[in-house]
Amino acid sequence: LLYTVYEDFDVVVRRAVVGRKGSGVCPVLRSCMSVTTDFEAAPPGGEWHMTSLAGCYERERQVLTRPVTQGVSSIGSRRGLSSHQHNPFLLLSQGPPSEVSGECFAFHLVYSGNFLAEVEQSESGRLRCSVGIHPSTFAWHLGEDEGGIFETPEVVLCWSGQGLGGLSRGLHAVYRQLLLPPVPRRWGRRPVVCNTWEACYFGVTAADVLRIGKSAAAMGMEVLLLDDGWFGKRD
Repeated sequence: LLYTVYEDFDVVVRRAVVGRKGSGVCPVLRSCMSVTTDFEAAPPGGEWHMTSLAGCYERERQVLTRPVTQGVSSIGSRRGLSSHQHNPFLLLSQGPPSEVSGECFAFHLVYSGNFLAEVEQSESGRLRCSVGIHPSTFAWHLGEDEGGIFETPEVVLCWSGQGLGGLSRGLHAVYRQLLLPPVPRRWGRRPVVCNTWEACYFGVTAADVLRIGKSAAAMGMEVLLLDDGWFGKRD
């Protein structure tokens, strides 16, 4: 188990590495979660709640909060990608999360494939949270010789004592500085972008692109994004 702690950020990054020793029959790894964490039972009146981000086209990342009850509650994707149906993100709080106060614990899997985020509450109220690659279609052959390994995707763990606001600020800071690609030197900052989609939808033409580009440049925009061709066959 490998942990990365950042001096300047309120996050811990966790991943697991599984390897084989010796040789012989090739072992097959069928399940390997990036993190499993236990929580004590919540005090009376502060029952655990689980928040996730679900959605669909044009309604991405809708915030869904529900009480955690005895048994297993989970979100995930087996579509081959995380998608906008379920973001690989899970938040636990005692009671519904507040924007400005209370403890929040966030788990964000840095992975865009099949995933599972699962919370199990025991009969005594204790929680076990596991996040990682979805095991339903997962199989990794470690090889016939010694030295074969598998490394899970990383999970970013973040805690806030200031509700969702503190959590957002902590995650934004680490992602902006460590995860997002650096800004190209020729810009010095991220450019202002004009996207053709909302103006043209499926009917984009060369004349439209030129017209929009000239108007965008006159307003100080620096990049024109031609949003077309991703939906399959077109004229």
